[in-house]
Amino acid sequence: MSREVFGRPLRSVLFDAAVSCWVVLFSVVGTVTQPGGWKSTLIGVVMAVAVFFRRAHPTVVGAVVAVLALLQVVLGWEPIAFDVAVLIAMYSVVKYADRLRDGIIAAP
Repeated sequence: MSREVFGRPLRSVLFDAAVSCWVVLFSVVGTVTQPGGWKSTLIGVVMAVAVFFRRAHPTVVGAVVAVLALLQVVLGWEPIAFDVAVLIAMYSVVKYADRLRDGIIAAP
């Protein structure tokens, strides 16, 4: 009998938490050196929180991460290490979205 958290297997929740922590780590470690300083760190942390919900709401997560990545471009920031969240979100939409259309739109 497997344990469930938030209606999902514990193993999946722990993996998603680890992936989110990885994105947060990239955000916090680069605070001093990355363009935007603490503002970009905040964007990275929001991306990480979104990535945690990638299996349950893949399309919404993809949209949130895409908007945050677009904000980085508008602010003139170069790609930052935590932008790996964009790839994770795109993968999640392709893998977990209910509609094929969502996966096709998210695919590069």
